[in-house]
Amino acid sequence: MMVRKSRILKFLFILCLMVLTMFFVLARFDEDSQLKSIRKDMSDRIPHWKIDILNPFIEIKLNPQQNGVESIQSKRSEESHHGFQINNVVLANGGQSTLIKNDEIESKYGRLEMQNLKQHDHDQTLVKDDKLIPKHHDQNQAIIADEQYRHQHPSSEKHTLEKMIPSKKPQIPTKNVVDPELNIHLVNSKDVEPFHGHILVLVTSFIGNRNRRDSIRQNWGNQSKFIKQRRIHNNLNYKVYFMTGYLEKEIKQAKTESTIFKDMLITNRTEDYWDFSRRIMFGFLWSLENCQFEYLMKADDDVFLNIPNLFQLLYKDPLVLASKEKLYAGSIYIGHGPKREKSNKWYVSKAEWAPRFYPPFATGMGFILSRYVVEKIRPHFNWLKPFRLDDVYVGMLINRAKIPGLFIRKKKSENEFAGFNGPKECLYLNGIVYHKVIDNECMKKLTAKSLV
Repeated sequence: MMVRKSRILKFLFILCLMVLTMFFVLARFDEDSQLKSIRKDMSDRIPHWKIDILNPFIEIKLNPQQNGVESIQSKRSEESHHGFQINNVVLANGGQSTLIKNDEIESKYGRLEMQNLKQHDHDQTLVKDDKLIPKHHDQNQAIIADEQYRHQHPSSEKHTLEKMIPSKKPQIPTKNVVDPELNIHLVNSKDVEPFHGHILVLVTSFIGNRNRRDSIRQNWGNQSKFIKQRRIHNNLNYKVYFMTGYLEKEIKQAKTESTIFKDMLITNRTEDYWDFSRRIMFGFLWSLENCQFEYLMKADDDVFLNIPNLFQLLYKDPLVLASKEKLYAGSIYIGHGPKREKSNKWYVSKAEWAPRFYPPFATGMGFILSRYVVEKIRPHFNWLKPFRLDDVYVGMLINRAKIPGLFIRKKKSENEFAGFNGPKECLYLNGIVYHKVIDNECMKKLTAKSLV
């Protein structure tokens, strides 16, 4: 009798285990089905996300196929003395608030591994006790701001936000990148066409220098003149953009020019020679955000650029090929120091730069950076008080970035990067950069000779 009762109890125990197992399996299946349904619904409603970047130091990638968010990270280096900490982020998806804490997201779209971030938005939501209360429930959105930066710079609060809205197409026109401190942005962003290719050339130009820009466009800036040379190097391509400041008396004509050629980066900063450092930072930032390229060349609008020789340097020189991702090339000054005479145009006080020497730097008439180098110096940009001499400042940024394996490629001869020639000389030196050329006839002559 006892044996029989024991068998019955065992049978009932096993039966209960089987029922419980089936219950958990069905529950898990139902949960997975719901999650797949939610993901499909999310993917259908948000086939693509575009990002309108206002804060250049934060990168957010969204992927509806992967629960909606792929990654959120700070682009600023921890070594930067201008760096900051992002604490946590709140996302709002279709009116459903999601709080990100402790490196993860918990939402109706599932769990995601995240970095430790924080979010505020004064336009679309109310934030109370670390919870986001959406004002509008009719759009999917994700808005991010840096709490610590806003606390340190309350006057710049409106420039520290990034908004992401759903879109079925990639963002066209290009992103109007805004620096977070000074609200530097393009006044013609709708005109500018992004570049996807090999060499991107940024030319600093006074907004009124239409003749110089046209001369470059018609000569070395016109890649259709170099079809043979481009084919030799596996169909290389390049594009020239002109970076200008703003002047009320010139802006109407400049905007017309921009509409025609779609190659101008007109910032809202008043034209000022001593503001070139900010203009160059903005050009670098815009290029990284909007273009794909292997090399970035910075030049002035009074130089001749020998395109075939540039191709030869970047794609045939064995030392450059060995360090192509970490290149800094140009007329490099090493052991050069600040001018202390107040009458000198490039006078620098000890308050601005106390050391006797500058870090190595390339003269601003024309120098080349790998994309990787531009990315590495980006976290060290000082928008509020950059060093006034733009070419020296780029050398300082590269020095601060401490890029392992950086290849500083000095000129092999005086003619390779030839500067400070008289504008009436018009000498073809068979180099890469020739300064100074302000006459269109000279530019035509030099371009024609480079084609031979």
